[in-house]
Amino acid sequence: MKFKLNTKGVRELLTSAEMANAIGEYTRIVANNAGDGYESNVQTAHRAVGRVFASTKEAIRENSESNTLLKALHS
Repeated sequence: MKFKLNTKGVRELLTSAEMANAIGEYTRIVANNAGDGYESNVQTAHRAVGRVFASTKEAIRENSESNTLLKALHS
């Protein structure tokens, strides 16, 4: 059995608005699970990439001491 990946289709999928929306929804859930002081965004320069980050000094300290973002991924 041979498998040929459709690279053009994969590229279109990774850069699509639908993928950005799905990633954005997931990052918002993680940011909400983490609590106050955490934000999320999606960047779509070459492909859709989401990130969740601590945006306040208190959240940075909390995440450093308690791994809040890591725990929020599994909530």
